[in-house]
Amino acid sequence: GIEKVDPENPELLFKIAEIYRVESEWEKAEEYYQRVLLTERVKNMSQRKQAPYHYGLGVVYFHLGDSVKAKRAWDKVAFQPYTDWIKQHYPQDDPEYYYKVAISYYLNDEYTTSLSFLDKVLTLDEDYFKAIMLQARIFRRQGKIDESIENYEKAVELVTDEEKKATYLWSIADAYYDVARYEDAYRAMQKCKMEGFTFKGILYYAMARSTYFMKDYAKTSEILTESVRLSLNPKEKAKHYFLMGLAEKKQGNNDYAIKAVKLARIGPYKLAADAEIYEL
Repeated sequence: GIEKVDPENPELLFKIAEIYRVESEWEKAEEYYQRVLLTERVKNMSQRKQAPYHYGLGVVYFHLGDSVKAKRAWDKVAFQPYTDWIKQHYPQDDPEYYYKVAISYYLNDEYTTSLSFLDKVLTLDEDYFKAIMLQARIFRRQGKIDESIENYEKAVELVTDEEKKATYLWSIADAYYDVARYEDAYRAMQKCKMEGFTFKGILYYAMARSTYFMKDYAKTSEILTESVRLSLNPKEKAKHYFLMGLAEKKQGNNDYAIKAVKLARIGPYKLAADAEIYEL
């Protein structure tokens, strides 16, 4: 290429980058913009003089679908006319666009920035379902359980599909369970059951564990008596029987506890079951 004549000439590299940009050869344009910004002459320039290079690189990233890198490049450009040009790349009334930007930041674990774009989505459309769900996931990762649950509850109100509704109710229950709010978790799980949550083995076991931690051992046994009638694989069923044995033991029903624990002597529960039988 002609840049071999002077490979450190930023003006020449910039012209090549611009040519590739005009021709929509985005990967090649990115390469040359990066080369421009790595030259010593450009590194020593003021931010104002660097603006066209960062702006051009941002445009390239925008067209490559990397909103995060595009914003990072454009954040370094705070001068006219570039700021006006940058605004043209951001649709002012398109929630789907802002949602896609939010997703990009979410996937890069930049939750605060992602939430700021989700706020823009929900300002335009307060019932934008995907944004509500993404907010719920981010809040949960941040440990903001009440905010997360509030979003999941809104999702339950919006969705009409019963199976999906049950899934979102499970998300509420699981969030409560994670922070040891077992009574709230159990109530949400009961709603899941009413809505026909598909994964009954998982649901029943979680309900049983919740009641066990609530020290309602009779309820735990009742739930597990129902769950072991489900079509579970042997290892899964052993898990249910083992917890049933513990619940019966807590109630002083040693004979029932031994019967349940004996049925749990499969796979990873065998040694623990043997230990319980010996103790009982």
